[in-house]
Amino acid sequence: FNTDQISDTGISPESCVAIAEGYHADVVGANCSVGPDAMVKVLERMRKISNIPLCAQPNAGMPRLQNGHTVFPLDANQMAGYVESFFAAGARILGGCCGTTPDYIRYLRNIRDKDPKALFQKTTIAPRSRVLLSSKMKTVAIGPQEPFVMIGEKINPTGRKKVAENIRAGNIEALMADAHNQVLAGAQM
Repeated sequence: FNTDQISDTGISPESCVAIAEGYHADVVGANCSVGPDAMVKVLERMRKISNIPLCAQPNAGMPRLQNGHTVFPLDANQMAGYVESFFAAGARILGGCCGTTPDYIRYLRNIRDKDPKALFQKTTIAPRSRVLLSSKMKTVAIGPQEPFVMIGEKINPTGRKKVAENIRAGNIEALMADAHNQVLAGAQM
């Protein structure tokens, strides 16, 4: 598993957050996927840029076929061992997905009932004066507290006859090659 991806379509954790925030989502997070280890890493990346609460619904590990049946390798006790990691990674809504059992969910409830202030404190998310620009695979933040951003401008058709011709002709390959060369030269956007 590559933690650059979060979905079947390969969207990055940062892009998922940026797109969800752009659509005014109340919560963003991850579910099922590849098991709790990798999901913690995904949530940590999401937390770095998220202005909204995070949620996690892990599966009980990567499924395996055993005697013709799908089994999940982690039992309720093993899954429960990840609860604090999810909260440390920023999740404030936690559930279970494939392979989790009522025992695991009961464990979550027992933690909540035992010491609700320890893990379930209200979190405040400081507003950030930044704009997130995102594609499927990459998110760039622009703002006064953000690093300098280099923008490639070679595929702007204004004043560039060849670029305008390529756009009219639908020559996406030439435009992609120009954009790729700008990225190689250091452009972030």
